[in-house]
Order: sequence, then C-alpha cells, then structure tokens
Amino acid sequence: MTFFNSVLSVFKRDIFIYCLTIAVSIIVARTLGPEILGIWIALSLISQYADFFARLKSDLASVQLLGEAEFSKETILFGSSIIALFTSLAIVGMLLYLQDNIMALILGDDSAQYHIIFLLIVACLPFEFLLSCYKYFYLGVENINFYNTINIVMSVSNFLLIICFLSFNLGIAAIALAKILSTFMTLVMVLIHLHIVNKQRVYSPHLSKRFVHKLALASSGFYGSNLLINLFDVSFRTFGAIFLAKANLAFFNQAESLSRLIIKLSESVATVLYPRISRTHRSEEAINLTILTFKCLIIVQLLIALPLLLMGETVIVFLYGNAFIDVASYLRWMILPFILFSAVNVFKIHIEGRGEAHMIPRLIIIPITISLPCSYFLTSHYGIDGLVAGFNIGYLLYALSLIFYSTRLLSIPLKKLIITLDDIKIYMRFAFAWIMRAK
Repeated sequence: MTFFNSVLSVFKRDIFIYCLTIAVSIIVARTLGPEILGIWIALSLISQYADFFARLKSDLASVQLLGEAEFSKETILFGSSIIALFTSLAIVGMLLYLQDNIMALILGDDSAQYHIIFLLIVACLPFEFLLSCYKYFYLGVENINFYNTINIVMSVSNFLLIICFLSFNLGIAAIALAKILSTFMTLVMVLIHLHIVNKQRVYSPHLSKRFVHKLALASSGFYGSNLLINLFDVSFRTFGAIFLAKANLAFFNQAESLSRLIIKLSESVATVLYPRISRTHRSEEAINLTILTFKCLIIVQLLIALPLLLMGETVIVFLYGNAFIDVASYLRWMILPFILFSAVNVFKIHIEGRGEAHMIPRLIIIPITISLPCSYFLTSHYGIDGLVAGFNIGYLLYALSLIFYSTRLLSIPLKKLIITLDDIKIYMRFAFAWIMRAK
C-alpha cells in the first residue's frame, strides 16, 4: 500500500503539472495560432537533442549509486554536478558554432528572424542540466515531497511568466524567456534548500577512482538506452519539422501532448518504482510488484482514455478553438499505442533498477531500426497522415518487443501478464480504500 500511496502522491503532482502544461498550450495556441506554435515546437527540438546527446545520464546513475549506499551523498552529488556543468557548456559551444546550419535545417527561409529565440534556448541548457542533477538526487534519497515541489514550482512559475510576457505582446519570445527564468529561479530554490534547509554539502572534491569508474559504468548503460529511446521519441516531431507545414506540426504535437495524459500515471510509477527496485535488486517481490503495476496501468489508462476517444472533437474545440479541430482525428489514432507503451515501460524501469540498463538497447534496437525509416518514408510521401501512421507503428513495435524480451530476461511467463478477475477485484478494493481515506 505504501508503494501505491507514493505513486498516487507523484501522480497528483504529475496531473497538476500536466494541467498547467495544457493550460499553457491553450493560451499559446489561441494567442499565437497554429503557424507560430509549430515554429516554437520546431525550435524546442534544439534543447531536446542537446539533452539526449550531451546529458550523460550521470544524474540517473546517481540514483543507483545512492541506492547502493557505497559512497557518500556529497560525493555522488558533486560528481554528477561537475559532469552536468561541463557537458552543458560543451554543448552550448557546439550549438553556437552550428547555429546557422541548425536554424536553416528546421526553419528554412524563416530562420533569420528567430536567432534571438535560439540564443535564449541555448542559454537555458546549463540551468536545465544542473536542475536535472539535483532533482534526481532528491529522488535517489526518496525525498518525494521536495521532488514534487521542484516540479510544481517550475511549472507554476513558467505558467505565470508566459501569461505575463504574452500580455506584453512578446510573441514567441515570451515562451523562451519564461522557460529560462523559471528554470533559473527553481535552481536557486533548490540550492537554497540544499545549503540552508538540508545543510547538505554540494562540494566534495575527493572523488576516488572507484567512484568515477562506477559512475561512468552506470552512466554509460543509461546513456545508451535513453539515447535510443529519446531519439525514437523525438524523431517523429523531427520528421514533422522537416516535411510538414508548421501548422500541421502544431496539430500533430497537440494530439501527441493530449495522448501523453495516458502515460502520466506510468511516469509517476517509474518515479517511485526505480529507487525501490534499486534497493531490492533481483527479489521475487520486486518482479511481482512490477507485474502488478503493469496490469494496474492497463486498466486505469483505458479508463482515462475513454473520454478522449468518445468526445475528441468537443474537447479539442473547447480547448483550442475551431482552428485545431483536425487534432481530434489524430488523437484517436495515437492514444491506444500509448496505453500499451506506457504500461510496458515498467519493465524497462525494472531492468534499469536491477543495474542492467546496458541491456535496454539490445531489447529495443530492432523495433527502432524498423520503425524510423518507415516513419520517414510515410511522412515524406503522405504528410501528417503518414506521420501518425508511422508513430503508431513505431510505438506498437516498441511495446511488443519490450514485452517479448523483458519477460524472457526476467523469466516471467506471458500468462502472468493477462489481467484476471482477481486482479480487478484487488484494484477495486484498493481504489475504494483510497477514496474512503480521502474523505
């Protein structure tokens, strides 16, 4: 029950943040329109690719090292912080050097008027890398309350700053300015909490060779698996930025964003499950918890998806206006693959928690190798319809491949993944107990 209570705590935070994100997208979409929104989505790919390639996942590895408790918290935090700082500065320099080429690729003839926005996005990267490092530190020590606080403060400040800057008719610059200021303010808050409230030393320059070796080894496993997964995830928006009109890119992005409501519960589960698996390692209890979580996610996510499937047009017009009504048809096609993908993701988290993150690339390389060329071809020939088709093919192949390989790796019979009447009764009893406590 403690595990699911922690999941619900994080889920409530995730839903709050998700609602703020949707509110921001509504305000931006109605204020700037589909074309400008599509330009921002294309520009935001810059920070996403920087994160994928330059963030070496020492922050994720630090959670594993904190769970093993071999090194001090100060050593782990200092080591991951140093890596975050130097890698972020390196990618900033590279992006500035390649600025003209990058802008020409994603915006073509319109690139000249958005160079200031590019600079603001790049300037935010060191703050984002360091903040990620501290967020994972709090996750590793299982301070879920302050971990939630960091994400909430970041989202609320970003929301308020965007409204403020849009009121001054700053256009797309309002989004970029809000992002850099909200990230910086949240980072300052975290540093104050570490030094003054927690009295946690951030600086511990005595890094042993054994620590550096273990951090590098753990980071390399996370880096390989997350690089493939993140490239897979962002490739669809990249194909959209290259081949689609910016308004159609905005339609696809809004459909994907609403579909991601489905995976919020899965992300909340991952936040709590990963440090727990890191401590319990290969126990039967950990495997049973993962299976139970997988089944629960399938049931709950289907219930969450039902209103979007039945009332898509009404929801889209109410939120974004008639200009975005085409989003509804794409939304219906994109939700169902997300349900399976997000539920199956708990097996990936379990494998990473066991300290076997290096196995993930082997599990997913085949579906990614098949789906990405397929999506590229479909998008280039059939536009947004081809992009949505490629998206569905990709996520279904990914989910089915992960089920097949992870069940073999963890020695889980496939029949144990089938939802039974007894499972439904367990979840209903838990839901009833939680509702009664909430009263």
